[in-house]
Amino acid sequence: MWEVYTVLFIAILIFGVGYLVKDLLFRRLALLYSTAFLLLVSSYTLRSIKQESIYSTFLNLLFYVMLLYAFLLSYKLVKTQKKETEKKYLDGLTEAFNRLYLEEVLPRRIKTILNLGLNYFVAFLDLDNLKQVNDTYGHLKGDELIKNLAKVIKQSIRSHEDVVIRYGGDEFLIVAPIRSCGDSLILLERIERNIEELNSSLDIPISISVGFACYPDDGKDFKKLLEVADKRMYQIKLAKKGLIST
Repeated sequence: MWEVYTVLFIAILIFGVGYLVKDLLFRRLALLYSTAFLLLVSSYTLRSIKQESIYSTFLNLLFYVMLLYAFLLSYKLVKTQKKETEKKYLDGLTEAFNRLYLEEVLPRRIKTILNLGLNYFVAFLDLDNLKQVNDTYGHLKGDELIKNLAKVIKQSIRSHEDVVIRYGGDEFLIVAPIRSCGDSLILLERIERNIEELNSSLDIPISISVGFACYPDDGKDFKKLLEVADKRMYQIKLAKKGLIST
């Protein structure tokens, strides 16, 4: 019976560590690993009761399949995170990720998120009145405004889970794993609070328009979610200018 208690201890230990860590992706991986070891516990228990049975053999096989699946997901996640440290994927001005990252690395990260049984959301953030700032104060001041926005976003996101990409001149994308669409509002509210705090120390305050879309509620592929988020952001920008009614 010592094998049962040893494996059970391992399963509880992995689950406990996963529960203590705030990283949503790591939690899901820990849940997969602990579930695999619980299957092995069940196999050992059945074997001790019935000596050998087809059920214990099946559970044993399921353990190895799930363990391999969890290992492959871990490998893919580590490989993706390693890619994220490469300078070619970083924007020179803001040190956020760039369009190359969007094309080459982000699809793998999204696939891993979905394989872990999580959903994700896409948020489009756009600076308001950047052209006016550039025309009035010069492009260096406009660049400073963009850098400040990037800084706020990076301070607001979960560093190992969420991704911020400089999509265009003054446009940023956030892609983040979530359990449900309501989770996205927590992050966006955090960004708004941090912008308000930073604005108290800036001579030119930051103002943004935001649109977001959630998988699978608003679409089941990234391109569709991007379109929905962009359209919602544009509608908010027009509403601020009084061109459409809210």
